[in-house]
Amino acid sequence: LVAIEEGIHGDKKEVIEPDQYFKAMLGRLQSSKTVNRSLIYLFQMVLPHVSEKQKQKKGSDCLEVLLKIPTENKEGLQRAIYLSLITCITEVLLSQKTKESTWSDGIVKKAFMYLVSMCTDRTAKVRKQACDDLKRLLTHHSEAKFTLTSKFVVDYFDNLVMQFDKDDHREILYLLTFLMSSILSIAPSFYAAIITTLFTVCSHDVNYVRQYSLKIM
Repeated sequence: LVAIEEGIHGDKKEVIEPDQYFKAMLGRLQSSKTVNRSLIYLFQMVLPHVSEKQKQKKGSDCLEVLLKIPTENKEGLQRAIYLSLITCITEVLLSQKTKESTWSDGIVKKAFMYLVSMCTDRTAKVRKQACDDLKRLLTHHSEAKFTLTSKFVVDYFDNLVMQFDKDDHREILYLLTFLMSSILSIAPSFYAAIITTLFTVCSHDVNYVRQYSLKIM
């Protein structure tokens, strides 16, 4: 943190605004060749205090650098890093305008789908963080009458069900768990499609998967 502050103002003892921290940290993340856990955590701490205008202006840059971290570290990251990444991505996504042109393609959609996929992660704490943040984002969009992200979730669920494997249905079970707690955050216009998919899940005759599906219905 001291190094970042010195990079902003040098030896001057001036108040540093959140937007200034944000720009400096983003620059360091973009130039970093290794995963810096402390820097990612500091970025997570400052993001809620950064102006909406700045997060919209630099949203694509933020999401690019954040998604690059798990992409370039396929062997896996520390759980704490995943938790911070999920929170950072959600914070940036919450600031993006609810316009179809913003969300229908590109890095914003890619970041959203990464968040959805983390709801089926094998690690319980990572999965819970992703589910909680995804619900928060969907609720925000529901209040804004923006339905595209609900469609993305429903499509993701459909694709999982199409690949149903009785011997390994962990991901479907995890997503059903998310839907149980978050169904009211999804646009009602997609409820019929969800019910149709849930009937398909029930047809596979896996007892506890069927029980979860019936509870959602």
